[in-house]
Order: sequence, then structure tokens, then C-alpha cells
Amino acid sequence: MAQLTASIRRSFFKNSENDYAVLLAKVADNDFDWNEAEITVTGAVANLKIGESYEFSGQVTDHPKYGKQFKVFDYQSVLPDDSEGIIDFLSSELFEKIGRKTAEKIVDSFGRQALSVIEDDPDQLKGIGLKKNQIENLKKGVLDNKEKSSAIAQTSQYGLSQSVIEHLFDAFGLNFTNLLLENPYQFIGQIDNFTFDDAQQVARVNNFDNQTDQIDGAIIFSLIKNAAEAGNTYITKKQLIESVSEFLQSGPGFFDTEIAQETDHLAESKRIIVANDRITLKENYELELSVLNDLKRIIVANDRITLKENYELELSVLNDLKRLRQGQLSLKKKSISLVDSVLDADQKKAVESVFQNQITILTGGPGTGKTTVIKTIISQWEKDVDQAENADKFKQTKNLILLAAPTGRAATRITEVTGRDAVTIHHLLGASSDGYFDFDQSNQLQAGLIVIDEMSMVDLGLFQHFLAAVPSGCRLLFVGDKDQLPSVGAGQILTDLILSDQFATIELQINHRQTKGSGIDILSQDLKQGIVDPKMFQNGNDISFFKLEEYQLARGISKILSAAIHFGIKKEDLQIITPTNRLVDLLNHLARPYLIDDDRQIDDQSPDFLAGDRVMQQENNAEKSVNNGDIGYVVTAHLDGPIRSRFLSVDFFGSTVTYKENEIKQLRLSYASTVHKAQGSEFKNVIFVLTSSFNHFVTRNLVYTGVTRAEKSLILIGSQTAFTEAINNPTPIRQTNLVKLLTGKDQLVIKMASEEVTQDGDQQLTNSLVDSGQIDPMIGMADVKPTDFIKS
Repeated sequence: MAQLTASIRRSFFKNSENDYAVLLAKVADNDFDWNEAEITVTGAVANLKIGESYEFSGQVTDHPKYGKQFKVFDYQSVLPDDSEGIIDFLSSELFEKIGRKTAEKIVDSFGRQALSVIEDDPDQLKGIGLKKNQIENLKKGVLDNKEKSSAIAQTSQYGLSQSVIEHLFDAFGLNFTNLLLENPYQFIGQIDNFTFDDAQQVARVNNFDNQTDQIDGAIIFSLIKNAAEAGNTYITKKQLIESVSEFLQSGPGFFDTEIAQETDHLAESKRIIVANDRITLKENYELELSVLNDLKRIIVANDRITLKENYELELSVLNDLKRLRQGQLSLKKKSISLVDSVLDADQKKAVESVFQNQITILTGGPGTGKTTVIKTIISQWEKDVDQAENADKFKQTKNLILLAAPTGRAATRITEVTGRDAVTIHHLLGASSDGYFDFDQSNQLQAGLIVIDEMSMVDLGLFQHFLAAVPSGCRLLFVGDKDQLPSVGAGQILTDLILSDQFATIELQINHRQTKGSGIDILSQDLKQGIVDPKMFQNGNDISFFKLEEYQLARGISKILSAAIHFGIKKEDLQIITPTNRLVDLLNHLARPYLIDDDRQIDDQSPDFLAGDRVMQQENNAEKSVNNGDIGYVVTAHLDGPIRSRFLSVDFFGSTVTYKENEIKQLRLSYASTVHKAQGSEFKNVIFVLTSSFNHFVTRNLVYTGVTRAEKSLILIGSQTAFTEAINNPTPIRQTNLVKLLTGKDQLVIKMASEEVTQDGDQQLTNSLVDSGQIDPMIGMADVKPTDFIKS
């Protein structure tokens, strides 16, 4: 196996899904035939940091298009020992207030002994003009990196990823190596991305064979994995036993007794919650319980808990009395003077509900006028405030209206429609990059009405943080499309609130955006009902279908984009959408030459980003006021020269944001995006790609969500069979505790196409209910024997 020592100079490509990256590294040493100063390294190296040095193990490969590259199998962090590497290291993000000029001054003075001087005799740095805080930062950085390198070297035998080791080091310091020896399974649930397989690998190397700890780890990881992948907040005992048995690689029934015993022990120690047949991680159960208590608190009257049942009259009387005592405005429960006379009956009902109920849910498909309702409510609310006594006081505090949505794109759309400022929920709560919120239960928001749009995207964790910050008595309007994909994170908040039947819910049916009988409107209605109409695969006024497989995309996408632009469709009005990240990179590569906002020529050797590129923010960044899913355009791309001087400037909604070299990984080309990333956004023209290479995970709700992003025209590309199978595959209802907590009932009416589970527990056996674990396929057959089917 070839060995390479090199420092990372820049990033060409990173995939956040699988950590695959293509990086440029400066060579310090190698044991193969390589005489050039730099080399391209590839592999699961996305976590490597610009400026740091590493020892790589791998092999030299010859790419037919990009030439020779070093494919990494394993690596570990090391301190650089050449002058240029030391300069890059000292001027990297690891050292605050140390620029490249200062690093060069240090190396000019002490040469390759610079790091030893910093570590052993840092006072020498005073002689070349460094300040006390600079010297302290340098010494701390060198020592920390040396300790980390030593710890990583000790744990290299386990095969853990660099990111996991760094998380362990950050959480437990050097002691994490001893803790791994004691019990590797204890880190499951404590360290991000530390999997059961990681623990198993460490246990094998250390000959750790405590079966109890192993089963405990498998139970906790089963719950974590199920929440992350399926979005469930609980699993049944049967599902848990099957999952744990699979992790233990044992046959059915082999460890059932031990798993049941450890489940009880974990419940006794409060690491999990066991309620009847529901097993939940303590953290998730506490989140759901917190949501329940905050919903009750928000609609409480005289400290009495009242949900939908019997609360309308009580709230009306008590709240009116309270308002009279406090001099607050009177919100009319009678007929409301609507400012928009063109509202349909359901839209009017929604507006009235906000003034009559503490919490209102508004759902409906795209174009049904949800944002029109929001605009009307704002106008009516402000009109009533203006007519009330002490209006100025109210405007400043308790009767303010706050507007928010899960993504920046969705918030921007609210602002465009209403003319009022809307922000992301994270921004509303004052979220910081370290996971803390300025507004919480001890410092609540000041508002009389809060409107949250795109509620289908809100997961349990974010909803809990939001509700904690809502003051008691504040009115809430939750808006969203119940037929869209559920949140990426665990939970299904919008669905659960509707299914609980505890809150006023209005569903809008009439499509106001598209002309009656438009193809997109008809298709979206068919998708909601699981109908596959052959007409969707025929070209119409606003929908076209092109039968293409994945190997044909290069030619097909080129022709389609060329034709679209030729017929006058603007580049910025075209968006490609596909189910997974697997195709996004390919589609971005194919679309870029046609959709870049620049006339330059694009080829395979073009850098990651160029001026004019359309990019998407991949994570929330409170400091830059940009959020996950925000789309912008690169204004300036300066990616050459010293590391510290490289940057990108991106225009987001008229605001220019600058990214340093180490921050550029937050961006991704966005000519194409996944359905999840496009959710909450709307585009005039959408190209939806679904080839036969996609497997059964593509669901009806995913296709519906992708299709309904289109306002004006929709182009479907792919396999007719793939679309048909997806439409016939509804997204299973998630297993959550919230409805039971709200209602006290185990069963509830759940309608999914023609499938139904009734409140009294009678269930219709269907394939999807069996697959989702909601119904035992052997239900009612406990006493049936084969001989019962034999006629006598």
C-alpha cells in the first residue's frame, strides 16, 4: 500500500451524504513515483481541514479524464515538517489572529524548528514582535494538535472515521482512548455518527465481550436509527427485537429473553421510555411531552387545561374579561369584516378561525390560496389593533404579528406575497451555530399572533424549541400541505396535530393559481389519491414526458435545456429536481453549461464555483444570516493564491455574503436539487427526474412534493414504470406518541388512499400497513391450524 504525507490546500468537490471528496494536497513525502509538488486525493476525506497535514495510506489510480490521483484508504493527522507546510498550518483556521504574513515571519526566523520553538520555548517569539495573545494561541494550537495526533494514532487500529475520533476527542479529551477500552457501546447516542458497527469494531480489536453492554448498545442504536431513517419516535417491542437481533446477527428468538430484560433495565435507568407496546428514547419522549404541555399552556384559561373540547365558549368569555381588565383589544368572535371580498368559503372560514380559536391549522395544496389567507389575516388583525385603545402599546408588544417558515426560500415567499418581513424559524428564535436559542421558555417572544408556514417540514425538535418560546395566550396559525413529505427529522407535527382533532383545521380545496383543468393541477389531485392517469405520460399544455434512462441523461438533459432556453424560458426560472443526492451531482454537471448566469464556456476542468453559478446553502449559518436551502448566485470567485486570501461572494436575495476558503463547503451547485431541498420553494418551470434506477424508497408523497414545486410548466423525465410504482407506494404514517398524548387514545382514524385504521381498533389488513409494522399480518390467527383449511 502506498504512503503519502501531504497538507490539504483546497477542495474540488465534497459530498456531505457519504463524505466522499476530491481535494488538492501539497506533497511533503511519498514512497511512490511522484515528483510533482501537488497531488489530487480522493475518498472518504470530506472532513479533512484546509492547512492541516496528514499521513495517507492508499493507492495511485489513473483516472481516464483527470489523470493520476491518490485514492485514500486510511489517514491520520500529523504535524508538518517542511517550511511551506508549517506556514500553511500556522495560517490555517486552527490559529486565531495568525495570518499568513505572521506565519511566514515565524518560519523565516526559526525554519523547520518553528513548531518545536512554539511548543518548548515560546518566549522566543517575543523577539520577532508577536503579542502575548498570539503566542498563547500558537502554543495551545500546536499542543492540541499534537495531542490529537497522538490520540488518533492510538485509535487508528479501530478503523473509526476521522470525524468520529475528533468528536470523541472534543467531548472527552485524551481520556476517550481509555473509555473506548472500558465500554465502546457507551458512546452510542452520546457521540454524533458513532454507530453500532463502530462499537463492534472497537470491541473486536479489544476483545471486549460483555453481552449486556452489547445488547444495550444495539437497543439504543435501533431507536436512533429508526428515528433518523423512518422518522418514528417509537418502535414496538416486536420491531425492537427484530432490529436488535439483526444487529447481533442472530436468528429469530435466540436473544429474545435477554433483549426483553435489557429493555426493562434501560427503562428503569430512564434511558428509554416503555409505555405498553411503545419503546421511545427518553430524549424524544421528553420532546413530545414538552410539546403537549406547551400546547396546553398556550391555550390555558384561568390555569385550567382545555383543548378543543368545550373550550371555545370558555375562551371567549374569559379572554374578553381579561382583555377588558388589561385594556387589550377585543378580537371579534362575530362575523369579521374581511378586507378581501374574493375569498372562497373555506378561505373565509380560515380567517374567522384565527380570530375565534387559539390555534388554527390551515392546509391545502399549492395554489389553493394559503398565502392569500395569511395576507388577509394580517390586514384584519392590524385593522383591529389600529381601532383599539392604546394601539401603540399593543403594536410594540402583545399584538405584534410574527411570520416564519422552516427555510429561507419559504420565508422570502411569504414576504413577497404579504409585504411583511418573514424569517426562518431558527432566525425567529435567535438560533446560534452551537445549537442554542436566544428565545426559550425563560425569554419568550413578544407577539399576539405567530404564523408558521410550510409546517409539514417542521420536525419534533424544532417544534419543541418554538413552542417553548411562545407566550401563553398567543394565537398560532400553522400553515402547510398535509400531502407533502414529512419532515427530514423525526416526527410528523402537521399530520399529528390534524389527526388529533384537537385544533380547528381548515382544508382549502380550490386551486386559484392555475386555470381550471390545468395539467399540473389535475396531476397533483390524482397523486393525492394515488391515481396513475396514462395522460401524465403524454405531452400537454403544461406537462411533458420524456422517456429516458440514467445512461441517456447526458444527451437528453442537454437537448431539453437547449430547447427550453430557445423558446424563451429564463435560466433562473428552470429548476431540476430528483429524489436523491446520487443524481444531483450528475444533473448539476450536465445543467451547468446551460444555466450558469454567465456566457463563459464550462468544461470538465472548470473549478467548483465560478461567477454566475447558482448555489445553495447546505446548513444554517446565523452569523451570515443564511439558512439551509437558500439559493443565491456567485458574484466573485477568488480561489487561487494563498489559502487565507481565497473567498467566494454570493448574492442571496440582494444581500452579498462572503465565504472564506474553509467555509465554501457550506455551498453546493443548485441547478439541480433533491426533492427535500426543494420543499418549501416554488419554481416557474420544473424538470423532475425519476429513472428506473431508483428503488422502492420513492413514495407517492415524494413525487407529489416534487411535482407541485412547478407553477407554470412541468417536464417529467425518466421511466414510466418508476413513476407508476412510486405513485402506488404511499408514505407510511410515522409512529409517534404525540396523538396519543393529546387524545389519550391508542387508535385514531388514519386514511391513506383506501386504507383505514379506525378509532375502535378495527383494522383493514393492507400491504403498506403490514410493511410499516402497524398491523401484524397474522392478526386473528393465533388459534388457526393448517387442518382447519382441510375439508372433512
